[in-house]
Amino acid sequence: MGELVKAPNGLQYVDLEVGTGPKAWKGAMIQCNYIGRLENDKGRIFDQSKKKPLGFTVGVGEVIQGWDLGICGCQGIPPMREGGRRKLVIPPEMGYGKAGSGPIPGNSTLVFEVELIDCERNSEDEEEEEEEDDS
Repeated sequence: MGELVKAPNGLQYVDLEVGTGPKAWKGAMIQCNYIGRLENDKGRIFDQSKKKPLGFTVGVGEVIQGWDLGICGCQGIPPMREGGRRKLVIPPEMGYGKAGSGPIPGNSTLVFEVELIDCERNSEDEEEEEEEDDS
């Protein structure tokens, strides 16, 4: 596994497996499997998708900011591709902040392993594929 890369905003990532499908883009409907852990609690799992993937529109605030930015890409972090797996280390201000949520205490750094299993295509993906076919 590679080393974590830290973006200027504090979000860290490492690709565990780079996907080959369409890139995630703001407004795309996606499906993810995930495991969420607390960094400061011996990696205790606080949530996971198990056998039911989570579906949502990425980049529009339906999930925590660290997910939106870590999946769509930002500040040198490339967008995930369908079929990829990525580890995200999310600082509290991009997670649940001072308040926390349910089993997540306030000011918690979150560690997620996210697998992008389905991503809606957009016109840019189709144009890229046509360019690759022409070469």
